[in-house]
Formats: sequence, C-alpha cells, structure tokens
Amino acid sequence: LLLLDEPTNHLDIAAKEVLEEALQQFEGTVLMVSHDRFFISQTANTILAIEDGELVVYDGDYKSYLEQQGGVAEQVEGRYVPGGPKIQSAPQIELQPESGEQEKKKKKKFGGKGGPSGNKNKGVKNAKRMSTA
Repeated sequence: LLLLDEPTNHLDIAAKEVLEEALQQFEGTVLMVSHDRFFISQTANTILAIEDGELVVYDGDYKSYLEQQGGVAEQVEGRYVPGGPKIQSAPQIELQPESGEQEKKKKKKFGGKGGPSGNKNKGVKNAKRMSTA
C-alpha cells in the first residue's frame, strides 16, 4: 500500500514521468491525493470522491470520472475557460483575537544595545587559548 499526498509537487517533467511509469508498473494499491489532473489521468484506474458527505467509488480513470459526472467537468473547465461556471471558493473566516491577546506584548531585549559585545576575541577560533598565552 502506497499513500501519496501531492506526489508531483516540486518534481520536474522527467521526474513526473518516472513516477508515472513506476506507479503504472506497481502491483499493489496506491491511494493518492493530487491536483495534477494529467498525472491522475495517467495513473488512476479508480476514483474516490466525497459527494454530499459520502464516499463514492468510480471505476475507471479520471476522464471516465469526468464523463460520468458532467457537472464536475463543467466546473473544472470553468476554472480555465472564460465565461464557464466556476468552482466556488471556500468561505473565508476571520478569527477574532481573544481579549487577552489584543494587547501587544513588548519584545524582550536580550543583551546590550545591539553593538559589539566588547569581547575582542568573540568569533575568533581558539579565542580562549589566545587570551591565556
């Protein structure tokens, strides 16, 4: 069993192709989450979708999933084709700070005024040996 979360992030094209081929040859089960639609279409043979709070299993690749779910295909393409229906964004929730967090705390200053420490040997290799000699 392989669990892959966004496996194509930070991969170049050659690395993606190697990963695609390796997953196509893998005889076990692969559970992956990816936004890379081309990668999904090249590697997946079953699609799991959460619809209305329930897990729905679709046999076939990503293209057959889109064909079975016409509304999803329109929403996906609407993100890239002007004038099409778009997938709605998740609502943004603004968190209100708790009453104790509203007051800004002053940063503590450690050390002196930010200038040199006065220790001439600071940062010098073997400074202790040099000061005793």
